[in-house]
Amino acid sequence: MNILRFINSKDIREHLKKLDYQFNSLETAWLIYQCREATIEEKHKAWEELIGTMPDCEITKRFNTAPQPSLHDFLKKFMELEDRFITQFLEDNHGDTYADDKPYVYQFEFLYPDGSKMEWHTPFSKVSEYKNLLDPQEPVKAIQCRKYRIDRVDYMMDYALFTPELKFLRIEPIRIKDKKENEIFNDVFEGLWFEFPTPFKKGDIVWNPDMPSSENLCAGPLVLTGVCLEDITRENTRENIRRNGDITDMRYAGYFFSEDSDIFGGGIYGEGAWTYMDLEYYEKELTGAARVLTALSAYLKGEIDEGLYARAYHQILMEEYAKRCMPRDYWSEGLRLAGLEPDRS
Repeated sequence: MNILRFINSKDIREHLKKLDYQFNSLETAWLIYQCREATIEEKHKAWEELIGTMPDCEITKRFNTAPQPSLHDFLKKFMELEDRFITQFLEDNHGDTYADDKPYVYQFEFLYPDGSKMEWHTPFSKVSEYKNLLDPQEPVKAIQCRKYRIDRVDYMMDYALFTPELKFLRIEPIRIKDKKENEIFNDVFEGLWFEFPTPFKKGDIVWNPDMPSSENLCAGPLVLTGVCLEDITRENTRENIRRNGDITDMRYAGYFFSEDSDIFGGGIYGEGAWTYMDLEYYEKELTGAARVLTALSAYLKGEIDEGLYARAYHQILMEEYAKRCMPRDYWSEGLRLAGLEPDRS
C-alpha cells in the first residue's frame, strides 16, 4: 500500500519518504482516516487492503479513545457504519423518532480551490438537486451539504461533504442512538495521537493550505515556533501527552498575521492549532503588512538581531498604515497638487 498518498502535507509526505519511515498498522489506519482528498470509497479500499496485508493490533485506552481489542474488527465496523449513514443521508424522507418522521430537506454550499465558498440558502427536497446548480465553468472542489427537518433547522442536522461527482468525502450524522455504534464512529480515531517526524524548524514560514485566508483565526501563513512537543519544556507534560493526548494535541504553534487593526496596518499574534500533519512550507511571496512575518522568521532563525527586527516590524506596519490613510475621495491631480503623489510630468 502507498500510504504516503494519504498524507495531506506534500512536504511531510516527501520528508517521510526520504526517511523511509515504516508505518505500523494503527498509524496507517489513522492516516487513511484523516486524509482530506481521499473519498470514503477510496479509504474503504485502503482499509480492506490493510486488513488483508498488515498485522492486527489492539487499540489501547486513552483519555479520549475507547479501547478496541482488534484494529481489524474496528475498521470493519467503522466502514459498515459509514456505508449505512451514507445510505440514510441519500434517503429523501429519512427521519427518526425524535423528528416525528417529518420530511427532510438539503442545503448546499460550494467550496472552491482558493478557499472561497458560495452558499445556496434555498432548501431542496433531493440531494441530487445540487447537480442543477453546478456551473461547468466554475472549479467547484467539493460540496458541503446539510440535511435537516424542515421545521427544526437549528436542531436536527446531518452533514456531508462530497465531490461534484457525488463521491462522499465525509459523513457526519447528527445523532447515533446506539451507544456502541456512537463509540465506534466518534470515540476512537479522534482520540488517537501520533508523533511523526516533520521537516519543519523554528522560524520556518508555513501554512495549512486548507485554511488559506488570514482573515480567520489561526489561518494563513505563520512563523513556526514549535511542532507537536517541541515547545513543551516539562518532560512530565510531554509524557502525559504521549499517553493520553488526542488529535487536538497534534498541534503546532507560532505567530500568525492579522490585518484586523484600527490603528496600524495589521499585526501578529501567537496561537496554536492542529494538526501539524496538514502543514506545508509557505511558498508564496508575503506582501503588504504581512511582510512582518519575514522579519520575524529571520529573527527566530538568528539571522538578524532583535533591534533590527523591532525596527523592521515598526517600519513595515507604519508604511502600510500610511497607505491606508491616503485620501481616496480625490482625483490624482488633487493628490499631486497636495504633494501626496509625485509629479510625473
